[in-house]
Parts: sequence; structure tokens; C-alpha cells
Amino acid sequence: TEDVTARVIHGLGPLLEGEARQKALAFLQKQQNADGSFWGRWLMNHLAGTSFVLLALGELKEPWIQRAIQWVLSCQNPDGSWGETPGSYRDPSLAGKGPGMPPLTGLVLCGLQAAGQAQHPAIERGIHYLLRNQSTDGGWSDEGWVTPLLLPDTF
Repeated sequence: TEDVTARVIHGLGPLLEGEARQKALAFLQKQQNADGSFWGRWLMNHLAGTSFVLLALGELKEPWIQRAIQWVLSCQNPDGSWGETPGSYRDPSLAGKGPGMPPLTGLVLCGLQAAGQAQHPAIERGIHYLLRNQSTDGGWSDEGWVTPLLLPDTF
């Protein structure tokens, strides 16, 4: 799957080279949705899957990576957050749409920073969202979701 392949590329880093790396890149390019996003089969969903691709390959300046960056940026909520509901698993038109989720917002910010977007205004808005929503104990609420990074109907 896209998200797992991206995490393996990220985790192995320079150890993954040659034909194995090229096969992984070709697989990801083939799996990219027309809008630039990637499915997140083991996470909540397109935003997380796409963020993992950016974490792994954000340094590439390829057009397909740029489409992924633009898609993620287009999904930011007005309050600076990113969110997505389980509805996107069944209805692709809901990809990248949902109430702000601090854990998902943090993951998206990491992906965008890895993709060289640290100076983009969306990063600052996302950081401000996280700061505004940080609990006094230093953590963040899951905003009423059991967990924002788990597939629906898992059990």
C-alpha cells in the first residue's frame, strides 16, 4: 500500500537504493490519485497517506510530488488545522475534508516541512492551531474521535 511503502522508504532512507528504490517510486507514482493525494489504508486516510509520501520523498522536485504538496495545502481548514473523517474511505469526494485533528495536523506539518515547505504560510497557521489547542498537560485532545489515525470498522 502507498502509506506503508512510503514509511518503508522513509525508514530505510539511504539503505534503500537502486532497483528496489526505483520500484517503490514507480509503485507510488502509479498509485497517486488524479488530485495528487495518496490513499492511507492504515491511517485516516488521504491526508495521512499523502503526508507519509511527503515525509519519505518530499525532497524530490518531481511534478507528482508537487501535485501531492498542492493537494495537501488545498485541504487546510480555515482555523489552520487539517482533518479527515472515515467517510473518505467510502466516498472519495470527502478526501481531505473534516474537522481539525491535532494528531493529523502534526503529521501533515511534518510532511510539508520534509517537502521543503517550512516557509509556506500554511505551516505557520498549522502551528498556531496546534498551540491554541494544546492542553495544559502539554498534550492534545483527539477532538472526540476514538483515534484519528485508525481505519473504520477495524474490529
